[in-house]
Order: sequence, then structure tokens, then C-alpha cells
Amino acid sequence: GIFIVTRLVPSTVRERFVTPLYEASRVAADGLVQRETVHLANLRLMAFTNGAAEAIVGGNAAAVQDLLWPLVLNNKVEALTVVGVNGQEIITLAQDPNTGQYISSQGADFSQYSLVANVLGEKTDELGDKFVELLQTTHGPYLFTSTGVGGMSLTTVTPPLRAR
Repeated sequence: GIFIVTRLVPSTVRERFVTPLYEASRVAADGLVQRETVHLANLRLMAFTNGAAEAIVGGNAAAVQDLLWPLVLNNKVEALTVVGVNGQEIITLAQDPNTGQYISSQGADFSQYSLVANVLGEKTDELGDKFVELLQTTHGPYLFTSTGVGGMSLTTVTPPLRAR
């Protein structure tokens, strides 16, 4: 009897500890995949918007904003960054997490970020030419998804670790 108790009790304790950890990791991974899917759908919509590629290639921030602003609002995109071929930001439309208001910026250097450099370098991997990265920002960790449009980089963002 003692042998059975000493073999079964540790096994059940281990199972009670490991099973919830496994389930939590699966749920977290599924959540990230769902967010990436939404990012890719938004990026495709923006990349194929009539006139967007021309505005991006021309570096015309006002035209990019006019074309993509309705998509950002309607699809509740928290941040969109359009980067030129040199890695310089053409425009970013981002929602301030504290106020909920959108702000825009221009001119930042994104060339050192691997997810932008990969797109600008036209790199691909076994899964294609879209890249995802979890980066730390001043507002916490954010999930970034990037793809190319006419040799430029289009990036959308979601804070994956914030409760919704």
C-alpha cells in the first residue's frame, strides 16, 4: 500500500501542476496566432488599397494618411507605421493607450529593427515574407507584424499582453 501511495501521489501532484501550465501556454499561443491573423488581414487590406502603394513609394505621408486612416479607424488598428525604402518612417498613426486618441509622427529611423530590415531586404523564410516580433515599448510589450508594399514596409501593432 505504501508503495502505491508513494508512486501515485507525486504523479497526481505533477499532473495537477503540469496540465494547467500546458493549457495556459496553448491558450497564450492561440491568442497570439489570432492577433497575427487579424494583423495580416488588415495589412493585406491596406496594401491593396487603390493608390496606397503609389503613395508609399512616393513617400507622400499626407496621401498615405488619407488612404489608410479610414481603415485604421474602422478596423480598430492600434498603430500603423509606414516605412520608406531607407528605413525612415513615412508616417505612423498610433492610438495613445492612456487617452485613446490617435497621434501621428514622421521621420523616425526604423532600419535597425529586424522585422523592418527583413522586409526592406526582401528576405523570406519558410513561412513567407511577413514577419512578426514581440518588442518592448514605453507602453509595454507589443506584437508587431510587418509586410512589404512596393519595396517599403507596412507594420501594424497590437499590445498582446494587455487585457481587453
